[in-house]
Amino acid sequence: MDFFVNAGPCVSLLLHESLWYLPDSGSQEKVADETVAYHRVNLAVTAGAGIAVPIGKRFLVSLEVRDNFGVLNIRSAASEFEHNSAMAVLPPTGHTNSTLLLAGITYRIGGSKGLPCTPNNPGFQYIRK
Repeated sequence: MDFFVNAGPCVSLLLHESLWYLPDSGSQEKVADETVAYHRVNLAVTAGAGIAVPIGKRFLVSLEVRDNFGVLNIRSAASEFEHNSAMAVLPPTGHTNSTLLLAGITYRIGGSKGLPCTPNNPGFQYIRK
């Protein structure tokens, strides 16, 4: 079992944002298209830690906790919904912050020339020289 840490930049892209009303009846109703209220691109700093367990020579199972902290204001304007409500705040601001729990399985391809899966080992090589 190996422990590891990671850190670095993260870039994300907004495809679409909508606001929906979900009444108790089980139906859904689109209230507003919120995409124009946000910048399309976001930049964040990511940091995390986890464990990785090699399973045989070809598999690696990992479990990791990672946090993405946005450094840019993602709001570009007040949304359609905010313009028509008491929630209107000008200028609107917002930053992302998400915490992720990630689980993974890695399969190494490379035949008998490769080394066993071991993450964050400075001497690790996928293919022997």
